[in-house]
Amino acid sequence: MRKNKAFFDALYNQYNRRGLLHPDPLEFLHRWPDVREREVGALLAACFAYGNVKAILKNLQKLFAIMPLPRTYILAATPQKLRRDFKHFKYRFTTAQELADFLLSIQRILRRYGSLEACFTSGLKDTDRTACPALKNFAAQLRQAGAGGSLVPDPQKGSALKRLNLFLRWLVRQDEVDPGGWQVPPRLLIVPLDVHMHRCARWLGLTKRNSADMKTALEITRSLARFCPQDPVKYDFCITRFGIHPDLQEETLNANSPRTKQRKSRKQAPCRTAKKQTLSHLSPVQRAARKSQGKTNRQANPARPVKKQRLSPYTSPRPAANSKAPGQSRPPAGPAAHIQRVPPRRNAKTAAKRRSAQL
Repeated sequence: MRKNKAFFDALYNQYNRRGLLHPDPLEFLHRWPDVREREVGALLAACFAYGNVKAILKNLQKLFAIMPLPRTYILAATPQKLRRDFKHFKYRFTTAQELADFLLSIQRILRRYGSLEACFTSGLKDTDRTACPALKNFAAQLRQAGAGGSLVPDPQKGSALKRLNLFLRWLVRQDEVDPGGWQVPPRLLIVPLDVHMHRCARWLGLTKRNSADMKTALEITRSLARFCPQDPVKYDFCITRFGIHPDLQEETLNANSPRTKQRKSRKQAPCRTAKKQTLSHLSPVQRAARKSQGKTNRQANPARPVKKQRLSPYTSPRPAANSKAPGQSRPPAGPAAHIQRVPPRRNAKTAAKRRSAQL
């Protein structure tokens, strides 16, 4: 445990830096010092964080050029204004109509609760060990208000809710990378799990599950909580930098992981309990044949007997292409030249009966 904790703490101290933030949608959140503007911008940035990272940043750049102050813009927007401003909007599966419905759902939440934080904490209980119940309630509230489709996932389908967990991490944690602003305990956070994070977590021995669902996200969070119970998601940014930042390759994290080093040490260590290979499992005939051939490897399969060719009583074996009996000419060429018709065999009784029948 000490070795693993030292490994993850070294990752955090070395790679959890503002200079490694690009490319990441999180870089837009540092534009807004006001927490109420930041939480709305964080929700937009997180919900559009699917696909190629370059396309994500390009799409968010256009989006925030229209609404430099997201909360102020959404509260003053009308359906007609949204249709006019985002008439030509299209990002992968998200259409202009879906974006307008999403912004109007945020507007209804803000007018009802006053802030996104109040909406989220309305589903949070003191007995909750994780933010999963409150997060599912938050997603359900957005969907009931009109959002959905490709931007807000259905919490009842067992999804890992990666984008909403990413949204929570940005607003709950506060350090050099995450701006924070919400008054929610970081110990309740869940690792934002996608395919990339799932692959890195398997390399580091944080999970053995094959599916990137909510159960796997909770298992990875519990594994990281052994090293930092009060803030288990603090290692998420430094782990996922490998493979996203151009100067940090995934292979580097895989090669330096404790699991890979342990595997390499096992391969290099001499085998002390190696047993002498014997041929006791073979029959006496096979053992003599193996020794005569000089093959003492137990894994080598003994020679299998050649299968005999089954012939019809009407055909004879096909002669070799260049073989001929002395004094005979080569058989005539042709597709059926190799087939020689042989009369069927008859016993004496059958032949006598047929001769008597003919008389």
